[in-house]
This record gives sequence, C-alpha cells and structure tokens, in this order.
Amino acid sequence: MSGGGEAGYRPEIDGLRALAVIPIVLFHIGFPGLDGGFVGVDIFFVISGFLITGILARELADGRFSLARFYERRVRRILPALFATVAATGIAAWLLFLPEDLSQFGKSAIATLAFVCNFLFARQVDYFAAPALFKPLLHCWSLAVEEQFYLFFPPLLALLWPLGRRRTIAVLVVIAALSLALAQIWLDGTPQRAFFWSPARAWELLAGSLLALGAVPQVRGAFARQALAALGLAMIAGSVMLLDETMPFPGLAAIPPVLGSALILHCAPGTLGGRLLQLRPLRFIGWISYSLYLWHWPVVVFLNYRLGPLGLAAKLAALALCLILAAASWRWIEEPARRGANLGGWRAAGFAAGGSAALAALGAILVIGQGFPGRLSPEVRRLAAAVDDFSPRRQECHASAGHPIPPQQACRYGSDAPPDAALWADSSGVEPMVGLGEEATRRGRSILHFTHSACSPAAQALPHASPECNAFNLATLAWLSRPQAPKIVILSAAADSPQYRADPAFQAGLLDAAEALRRVGKRVILIGPVPSYPSDVPRRVALAWQSQPGIIAQGVPTAEFLSRNRAVLASLARARGNGFAVFLPHEQLCRERCDLVRGGKVLYFDDHHLSVAGGRIIAAPLAQLVWQALVLSH
Repeated sequence: MSGGGEAGYRPEIDGLRALAVIPIVLFHIGFPGLDGGFVGVDIFFVISGFLITGILARELADGRFSLARFYERRVRRILPALFATVAATGIAAWLLFLPEDLSQFGKSAIATLAFVCNFLFARQVDYFAAPALFKPLLHCWSLAVEEQFYLFFPPLLALLWPLGRRRTIAVLVVIAALSLALAQIWLDGTPQRAFFWSPARAWELLAGSLLALGAVPQVRGAFARQALAALGLAMIAGSVMLLDETMPFPGLAAIPPVLGSALILHCAPGTLGGRLLQLRPLRFIGWISYSLYLWHWPVVVFLNYRLGPLGLAAKLAALALCLILAAASWRWIEEPARRGANLGGWRAAGFAAGGSAALAALGAILVIGQGFPGRLSPEVRRLAAAVDDFSPRRQECHASAGHPIPPQQACRYGSDAPPDAALWADSSGVEPMVGLGEEATRRGRSILHFTHSACSPAAQALPHASPECNAFNLATLAWLSRPQAPKIVILSAAADSPQYRADPAFQAGLLDAAEALRRVGKRVILIGPVPSYPSDVPRRVALAWQSQPGIIAQGVPTAEFLSRNRAVLASLARARGNGFAVFLPHEQLCRERCDLVRGGKVLYFDDHHLSVAGGRIIAAPLAQLVWQALVLSH
C-alpha cells in the first residue's frame, strides 16, 4: 500500500504492486478463481519493508537519518488520500447506512485515524465472514499494521545501526522468527489476532527489511536469477489461486506469497519476469495501487449494501468505478501531496493532527448520535431494530470461548418443576429456548439449556472444533447420560451453513450423540436445519422497505433450501426411520419461499440465528413433540 522514495527507482516494483492490488480488488468484488486474493496485502507488506528500510539504511549510512523527516514523508504519502477516503465514505454512509451501521462506521473511522483499527476489527469481525461486508473501512487494518510497525522500526534500526550490519540483521532475523511463531501460535486459539494484529504480521515487513539490508547474498548467475524470479511469480500466482478463506492464515501459510515477493525483489531486474512487470499497464496499476486499495473496498461495501450479491455486470461496473476513483485520487490527491511543498516541516504535523481530529470528531458525533435514526422512517427503524431481538438470557445462559458454563450450572426455563427435557445445541438453540420456556411454563414444566457458540453437539471430539467446544460436548453428554438427568433431549445445530454441509463429521457427531443418549434410555429429538442467508436479515428487510415502502423482502425459495440441504435432510430421514423423532423447522418457516418476516415481525436477528419472534414460531409445535415424547417415555 504505502511506498518508498524515488532513489534507485526500479520499475518492476510498480508491476509487483500491481500483482498485489489486482488480486485483492478482484477477490473483494467477487470474481471467481481468486480465492486467495487476500495475499496481496502480504505482498504489499514485503514491498513496504524493502523500500522503506532501503531509504532508512541509506540515510543512516550517510549520517542523514531523521525521525521527523521520516514521519513527514509518511504523512505526505499516507494521509491525504486516506483523509479523502474517510470523508467520502462518511458521506456515503450517512446517505445509505442504517443507524447501527452508521454508528459502527463512526467507531471504525476514529480507530482508523488513530491507526488502531486492526485491534478494533479483530474484536468485531471475521475478515472473511458476511458482517465484514458492512464495514467500509475494514481494509484500513493493514494501514494500521504498517504504521504501528513504523512507529517502532525506525528507532530500533537507528539503535541497532552502530552494532554493524551483521549484528543488526541477526537481531531482526530473531524478531522476524518470533513474529512468525507468534502468528502460528495465535492461529490455534485466537485466529483474529493472527490475522489483524501487527506482532503477527511484523515478520512480513521484516522480510523486505532484511532483503534491503543485504541479508541475502546477490544471485550472480543469469539462469539462476531467471529461474528464481519465475519461481517468485509462480509462488504468488499459486497462492492467489490455491489458498482460500477456509485455510488457517497467515502463519506458515503466508510464507509462499512473502517468499515469492522477496524472490522478485531480489532477482527480477534484468530477467524476463522483471521485464513483464515493467509493462506499462502493470506499472500504471502500480502507481495508483495505494489509491485503488483505499477506494475499492468502500465501493464494494456500498454496492453490496444496497444491491445484495453482485451479478457480473455489477461487478464489472464496480471494477470500472474503482479504477476511475483510484486514478483520480492518484492524479489530484496523492501526487500533488507527495511532490508539493505544502506539507513540509511543521505543516505536515499540523495537517496530520488537524485532519485526524476533525474527521475523528465527525466519527464521534455519529457514535454519540447512535447513527441518527431520525434520518429514517419509523417502519424502517422498527424493522432494523430486530437486530436486538435476541434472547435476554443469551449472555447468562450461552457458553462461548472464554465464557464456559458447566453442565451443573445450566439455565432452566419454564416453571419451578424439576426439568424433564433439555436442549443441547450450538448457538442456533438460544432464541428458540425463549419460546420453549414459555410453552413449558404454560404446561407447568421446565427445560434445561445447554448451548455453546460454534459448537455442534457431538459424542466425540470434532476435528475442526475448539478445545473449549470439545470439552463442553463431552461434559454435556456425560451429564445428560445420568439416570437422574431429563428424559427428553433435543439436539440442534446450524446445519444450513457451508461449513456444516461440507464436513460430514458435524452430522455424524450429532447422530453419534443421539445414539449415545438413546443407549442410556433417553428419548432424543433431532432438529433439522433453519434457513440461513448471506447477510443480516434485519438489515435486508429494512433496506428493502427503505428503497420501496411496503415491500417485504423475501427469503430463499424453499426448493433451493431443500436442494442445498439434501444430504443433511436425507441423514435425518434415515434417523427417523431408525426410531428417532425429527423436527423440521423449515416446515413452519417456509411456504413457497422461506419467510423473513411474518406478522410484521422479523424472524432473524442476524444472517442465521432466529430472533425471539422467529424462535416462537417453531417453539409451539416443537414443544408439542417434546411433551408427547415425555408421555411415551413413562
């Protein structure tokens, strides 16, 4: 994203910048075949470390090093286009966003201008998940990583420089190795930290730094240089085409794009690969790459926000718009700021402080005003408010990573009568428990609640589950298997998800749990999949009404839902034939299409969790099945 100075200009590096930004943009817009396009950020990190360390090393060697001059260059290079992007994005968010999204934008704007948004986004979103599509400044996490790195790296390099180049390189190699090890460790427990936090990304910037400091000997042979440059291009292309969002990343998986970038930087001059990277179209994309990176993601977010998933024509239009905005930003914002004298000396500090403070103040106003709901009609606000229609006992009763709930402390719903039924589920079971509790109260009965986030019930350790999930499942199964535990057990999982459908272990684990409970005398009810959606339902229905009052957004066609869940439903049909009771929520939620709204109430509070209102629709017939099973168990 950010670049270096003009000294020793190498045109093939602009081509490498193009190889970094093109996959990112095409991946984010949604063009197929580039599932690993996110590695473009890793390429940018290597380029940045290489160029900036080269400048710092020359200044240190010549006795010209100045932190003030270094940060002045960063201000001129980074802030003008960033300020323009944040301001324009804020205007678009005001015009298009629902209140909660506008308030969240305000928070992210403040964090972006303080260059700490990577920490904010690590707490808020999975980079690859649907909610990321509603954060138009999400891509600025990488700028935050860079600026945090450059807050510490120049002083560290100046401190190490008197020790000599070899000792400096040795220290930086150790730091890079520790950073890579930390990234790999975090992948196992806190993958969001591994992705967003600068300590886990520092090794990628240091890879470029070490190259600039001469840590790798020059390759003299022409054939070897040709081969290594070609290998670098192949490693980048392979990463873009073969990696995808399901693979643990960055960690060791980031080595191929990082190493490929380093090979090109080290060996490309004078090679065929280097000449290809010097082609003028690629160099032009490289020139505008920073602006293209800045502007492309807000375009993608706002188009998806109002139009939903983009068709081919919309994707091509989005690409054209991104290129136009990037070229204009480069020509009239980036270049004048970088080459002009208006941001020299103290004026750079004043521009940075004043611009950041003004834009951050506007972000704070959006947060304080809670997204200014008065901009919208009462019905749009009511529909959008369904995001808060989740169980009032979710925090108290629902386990998650870092919030364990032992089985003996499980919440009870219903009357004060001893519990004679239990629900064991992932997070999909939380909201239906509200309706089940109301049904139990009417019958003078009670039901226990065992749920854990992202944790499908299973009788054994699931291969892709967290240690907390597997421990929760084993403890829950042991507790429910006791003779004095409730006789009826309901098992549920978020089966209408790509991960669940793609991995038979989830369904097998649930059926194994059902069989284990039946062996100890429990009657088991298996819950089928609830229709899920690619984006938050309250947002979708509110935006549909905002675009055309009176329009009720429609859900997935029932035939499509049945088709994509064919394997799961067939497995449940076999379980029914094997004597298990099966309850299919879609029979209550779907007609020709599956409902998003019924009786004026939104049936989901996000993209796949039923709201309390939606949970009540399935609770009544499910409760009837539960109490029938209870009668049969006596």
